[in-house]
Amino acid sequence: MSADKKLVEEYERTFYDWCGLQLYDLYFICTDRFNNKRKLNSFLEEVTDSLITDENYNIELKRVQNYLFELFPIFETLLKIDNKLSEEDIKIILNGYTPVYRGIRIDKLDCEMGLKI
Repeated sequence: MSADKKLVEEYERTFYDWCGLQLYDLYFICTDRFNNKRKLNSFLEEVTDSLITDENYNIELKRVQNYLFELFPIFETLLKIDNKLSEEDIKIILNGYTPVYRGIRIDKLDCEMGLKI
């Protein structure tokens, strides 16, 4: 096994261990196609550092989606051709980008600012 491949696998393992998600899972979260509601809620709670309820779910999901689009610019590019790709194609493409993003950390978002009325 090449050193590069070992490095990529190590990164994928570390990243997956932190949030339990692969890069393509994060893309599917951004495009509202992630189907594991329990895992999604857990991820949202981890990133937002708040309890996810029916009342705040949509707001917190949107915040996290926007954050992920900022962290992973490839998501915006991929979104332009998304309707022409199968989920398997998307997984293959994003697995290829995993080494590019190995230095990216997903930090907790700051607490939501209160709305001024």
